[in-house]
Amino acid sequence: MPALAQAARDQVLSVCCELQRAGQPATPGLLSTLHLVHCYLLVRTLVRQGDHLGAARLLLRVADGIAAFPKHAVAILTSTVIECHRAGLHGAAQVRYIRMAGQE
Repeated sequence: MPALAQAARDQVLSVCCELQRAGQPATPGLLSTLHLVHCYLLVRTLVRQGDHLGAARLLLRVADGIAAFPKHAVAILTSTVIECHRAGLHGAAQVRYIRMAGQE
């Protein structure tokens, strides 16, 4: 999914830049989507660096906006549960696990 997420981020960012050039503000929904996709992309970097708490917090943000990514909901929630567990956020991991079980 990272390649798809990068393509999605680039596309949304392009639309935001086009709107800005046209003197129009980007809609809050568009900016929210950009924020969520960017957070998801940052997770990989944080995991590689061993920052599981930072990765878990970003994934929690993405998981809270899961409605924007219905096709990837189970994968995102699974990653969130794993990173929350690694970071010691067991309560958050349990809540997301229950949510994920309902998605399947």
